[in-house]
Amino acid sequence: MVLVLTACSDNSLNSLKGPKSGKVSGLMCTKLEILTAAREQPSVQGALISKGHCLNERYAKKVKVIRTVMMPADGKYSQILWPKDDKKYWVRTEEIR
Repeated sequence: MVLVLTACSDNSLNSLKGPKSGKVSGLMCTKLEILTAAREQPSVQGALISKGHCLNERYAKKVKVIRTVMMPADGKYSQILWPKDDKKYWVRTEEIR
């Protein structure tokens, strides 16, 4: 019997190819775990937005992508630099156009 074991370091999750820039609108949050919670529980989105943890931008803005990661079973997420306040936010990579 042959057993093959492979492992991925955390760095490999941060090295995914993604867009370098694009336009983004919709829900974005300062931390990845907050974004996933806000997406799963829409009832808490308002509180997160009012406390400054998330934005729900109506109009698309051009952004620079800092990095792209893979969340197991949930897809790719990208950290962006938001031009209005130069803060870093997380968005689903598929939201970048």
